[in-house]
Amino acid sequence: MPKINSNSIGSEEVMTTSVKSNEISFTWVIHNFSAWLAQVKGNQMSFKFPSGRDDQWYLQIDPDSLKDKTHCGVYVRSTKEQGRFNAKCELFLTNSAGLVFERGQLQGNIKWNDGLGYDEFIHVKTLPEKIKPDGTLLIKCKITSNAVILNELRQGSFRQLLEPQPSSLSTDLKTLFEGDQLTDVTVLIQGQRIS
Repeated sequence: MPKINSNSIGSEEVMTTSVKSNEISFTWVIHNFSAWLAQVKGNQMSFKFPSGRDDQWYLQIDPDSLKDKTHCGVYVRSTKEQGRFNAKCELFLTNSAGLVFERGQLQGNIKWNDGLGYDEFIHVKTLPEKIKPDGTLLIKCKITSNAVILNELRQGSFRQLLEPQPSSLSTDLKTLFEGDQLTDVTVLIQGQRIS
């Protein structure tokens, strides 16, 4: 395979492609879950999260996902209405002490305004024992989505694109350690403290 002499490359156009990943965590706390479940009818939805963004999600509990009402379904749904994206979702059920007693992981290439979930995630008969003493259920989810592919065209050699920008880490660290404003800065790198 021929080698490219990077010193002889002049200006060229370089296309870079990257995927924008978003990681979002959310917890829905339901106090006295058994009493709440007896009162609600139909699908119940959490607030949309994260607040203030276009790509929002919500949790949905379906108390009637099975006719015999032995289980409740839990789903993670997106609010956008167009396009497709790849998402990975982790769902956890915990009690107020933080004990995880149910866990699930889903991944898929789904449409916006659709979601991922389980029809049989909450076992209604055994749940009261697991959320003792206060009856609080926490539904936690962590979503990682790869929704945006960014393509950029830049001028310059490939070597120039790899060189540090004017605001480099070494310059920023020097400013931190030698500046007059901050005197108690400590950075931990691979177990070593630098002050």
